[in-house]
Amino acid sequence: MTRRCTASAGQRQLNSCKSRSQCALTTWCCGCEVTSCSSMPLRPKSSGVHQAEDNIRFHGFLYEWEMTWFHLPFLSGNLEFISHVAKTVSNCFSVLRQLRRIRQSVTNPVLQSLVVSLVLTHLDYSNATLAGLSSTLLDRHQSVLNAAACLIFSARKHDHISPLLNDLHWLRFPQRIEFKLTVLVYRCTHGTAPYYLADELCRVADIPARQRLRSAWTASLDVPVTRCSTMGDRSFSVAAVRVWNSLPAVVTSAPSLLAFRWMLKTELFCRSFPDN
Repeated sequence: MTRRCTASAGQRQLNSCKSRSQCALTTWCCGCEVTSCSSMPLRPKSSGVHQAEDNIRFHGFLYEWEMTWFHLPFLSGNLEFISHVAKTVSNCFSVLRQLRRIRQSVTNPVLQSLVVSLVLTHLDYSNATLAGLSSTLLDRHQSVLNAAACLIFSARKHDHISPLLNDLHWLRFPQRIEFKLTVLVYRCTHGTAPYYLADELCRVADIPARQRLRSAWTASLDVPVTRCSTMGDRSFSVAAVRVWNSLPAVVTSAPSLLAFRWMLKTELFCRSFPDN
């Protein structure tokens, strides 16, 4: 039987350690709603209970891991991020309204720096997870970029936005997602990314059955086959690889990360504004 131990310095130390080891794992299966492991509380067990390999013995008590699961409120069953997108866009517009009040009190370079630090950083945070979203949701993020550009240049509501974004050298939001994904792929291929991302990628040249193909002589990566286009095609191993394979060889063969980011932004900027 499981029993609770009295409060002691050892248990308080364990609880403190537990609070620092909270995880944020996400998983889904068969279209079910995404859940997250919010914490792994420890509870003491008597010595008569079977001891698992991952249990911990501390101050004479046996502690076992116990996972607590809860639904992530910003995710729907098909990973549409509807409420997450709505909250992000709302927060960004709130900041823009506050910056509009001080627009006459600061210079244009200062205003641009404030927009980049307070709005664009929030908009770009973890935007790689938004790959494959519908154009309707991506357009909501793009509306934030459009409003920010209009604020910087004091443009009117119905002015053309493409010249403003071009002058600021800002990528459109879909290309900002592609930028983040391909930088992660570059780091994976050069051994500077986490192993759980690098293990998802496979070079075409490393597949024996495809070593005679023309793509085996390039930096192309293998695109795995997925069953569900709404989820599988949005995974990192598919969405990021497709963008990577669409880049020219001069970009993917960049000698350093700094050079790669520079050439990548130039390439994506041409895709964002093909008329320039």
